[in-house]
Amino acid sequence: MTQVFYDHAVIRSLLDRFVAADPVSGTMFGTLGPMLSASAWAGLDGDRLAVRTGAEWPVVLSGDWTDVDALRAVAGLRGLNGRPDVVEPLVAKLHDGRRVQRMAQGLYRLEELISPTGVLGTAVRADTEHRDIAREWFNLFSVETFEHDERDMAQVADRAISEGLWLWLNPIGEPVSCAARRPVAGGCARIGPVYTPRERRGRGYGSAATATATADVLADGALPVLFTDLANQTTNKIYRAIGYGFVEERLVATFD
Repeated sequence: MTQVFYDHAVIRSLLDRFVAADPVSGTMFGTLGPMLSASAWAGLDGDRLAVRTGAEWPVVLSGDWTDVDALRAVAGLRGLNGRPDVVEPLVAKLHDGRRVQRMAQGLYRLEELISPTGVLGTAVRADTEHRDIAREWFNLFSVETFEHDERDMAQVADRAISEGLWLWLNPIGEPVSCAARRPVAGGCARIGPVYTPRERRGRGYGSAATATATADVLADGALPVLFTDLANQTTNKIYRAIGYGFVEERLVATFD
């Protein structure tokens, strides 16, 4: 039977436990703690965990979660994030006629960093003077990637600056791409989001920013991991080119 929790301290302790058990596959749990809001919810069913940080975000599932009733009781359920073979049967029972947007994601882990060469410019770590452009780019990333614009990406951008957001500057000092890195959790640290404005793409800026953020994680003695949209052949090619290898597939299903 699923135990339900709303207390943030309890939820964080559960997240820590599941990250420690599998730091790579559990990387999502490793970054949810700072995002808990007043509508945070967690369900524990034996060795399975489900966590929602806030009303606008999907519930993140571990393992082979099967308790439909526990998820149905989550107020304003917006979607699910987990293994495809787990998420799809749940979506069929929970979408209640709402449109379902699906994104197949690939989890990658670094095998060996291969920094790109010949990319013009330099990297700098973002600070508060870059807050406006970080917020703008994070919002554009959310709209382009998830087709959502109501999420509070300003807070996400501000947190990225405090945790580690790397900007790539072109030769005249203009920010042209960014790559965030998360704090170390269980020996891993996740890269993302990575964003380059449309008019700046195709010049290697995103690869350079991602490699810089990756090197920053390595400097902390941690293993870099990241998620990518499997439908985006460009980003998947980029991440493989700088040394990332595929681990597993996940599915993010969002209800509208």
